[in-house]
Amino acid sequence: MISATTRVFGVIGDPITHSLSPRIHNFFAQHLGHDLVYTAFEVAADNLNVALAGAAALGIQGLNVTYPHKTAAMAAAVRLTDAAVTANAVNTLKLTADGYVGHNTDAVGVVNALASHKVDLAGQSVTILGAGAAARAAACAVAMMGCQKLVITNRSKNNANLLANFVEKYYNVDTVVRSLDAHQEGATLLINSLPIGVETTIHPDVFDIIFDMNYHPSETALTKAAKAAQKRTFNGLAMLVFQAAAAYEFFTDAPVPPNIINNIFMSLDKEGGR
Repeated sequence: MISATTRVFGVIGDPITHSLSPRIHNFFAQHLGHDLVYTAFEVAADNLNVALAGAAALGIQGLNVTYPHKTAAMAAAVRLTDAAVTANAVNTLKLTADGYVGHNTDAVGVVNALASHKVDLAGQSVTILGAGAAARAAACAVAMMGCQKLVITNRSKNNANLLANFVEKYYNVDTVVRSLDAHQEGATLLINSLPIGVETTIHPDVFDIIFDMNYHPSETALTKAAKAAQKRTFNGLAMLVFQAAAAYEFFTDAPVPPNIINNIFMSLDKEGGR
């Protein structure tokens, strides 16, 4: 029941109607018995500061942040957690007496997603397609999991070099930068952080496991090719659920039990990530 004491949370982005976040967070709230509601707000890039000021004035307790706001939300936050600084992006904002604190749960979402699929990266090699915010989260995650070698493959070598320099500064990982059309050496894991529709010459045959961070559609051209090559493959749905659980815990200071996380993941997975 929604009442005058119900706390309001949401996700902001543009576009946003495709977002599964309201379904996931409201599932958590229902099963944990929390008096809150979570919805979606479409906010254009040039309206971010106005939207956040209005949200704070209305007492909206927390907001998840997606495209195109993850970088701009850093400047809008009154302060940042260590995770947000490391990620160089904000995907979660929590209202405090001073304003919104910026946080990032993407890397922990990747770590937990890989762990849930029983991927062990200790001493292994990983190739990441892309060098944006999602790739940075993936790079942090695989480094934290003990990856020994990281190949960053991107259209812009400058952006790839920036990511490689960051990884080597904070983690004990050897990095290599390649262009998207370069010949790919084999690796234990391939992570695709590129949006749907970006053409690559990647062939899954030289990788053991393929993780496509996209989850709309549930099967991409890459995952279809990987399955045809009889490779282990999974999409970004588990990452989405795990990063949402971490954000919910940041919002509410309450743990989300594994069985609740598993239940919403299984429900969404059966529906093809809808």
